[in-house]
Amino acid sequence: RIEVEVDPEARAALEQACLLEQRSELEPAIEVLGEAIEDLPRCGALYEARGALYQASGFPRAAAGDFLRATGLTPERAESWLALGQAYEALDLARQALEALERAERLGEKGLGLQLSKARVLRALGRPEEALPYLQRAVAAQPGLADAHLNLGLVLHELRRYDEAVASLARVMELAPRTPYALSSLVWSELFTCDWRELTAHVAALRDQVRAGQ
Repeated sequence: RIEVEVDPEARAALEQACLLEQRSELEPAIEVLGEAIEDLPRCGALYEARGALYQASGFPRAAAGDFLRATGLTPERAESWLALGQAYEALDLARQALEALERAERLGEKGLGLQLSKARVLRALGRPEEALPYLQRAVAAQPGLADAHLNLGLVLHELRRYDEAVASLARVMELAPRTPYALSSLVWSELFTCDWRELTAHVAALRDQVRAGQ
């Protein structure tokens, strides 16, 4: 969804792009913003908005390019840095993502998106102990979010806190049982505990998932 600070000169183009986005017409919306950028090449809001549309369309590299330009034009806007970090994360550029996310954090960004993205990036960089508090805050802020519990469980497993990992991953199965890797991760963590009461049932469920191609 397009959420940017509206530049008065760019208002018409941004409003038109928002209307097109609401109708799921992302490609025409991108074209509208591209034409506006030709007229207002120093408007960070236009780049940020087009970057959001590229990201939603599955083009993280194009999104990262626009977000990078937006951060150059509006370097004090935390949301631009967060968007850039998330685009880099989608491209598996963990170090660049972390730099952008940390810049967003220094500028005051504290939302759930920042917590989850930074935790995933820290884990990708082999720093699960640093990722843990971000995920704990994410779960506390939104206890019904399966993705937060999944990532918390994965980090707890890497920290060899297997009983806690099982609890987090079991919660994922309660909230969203079709979450990718949730059941296999739960089985893997259960193998490291001394409590195998649920293991047989979970292995059978995992076998059924594999057979069903899920």
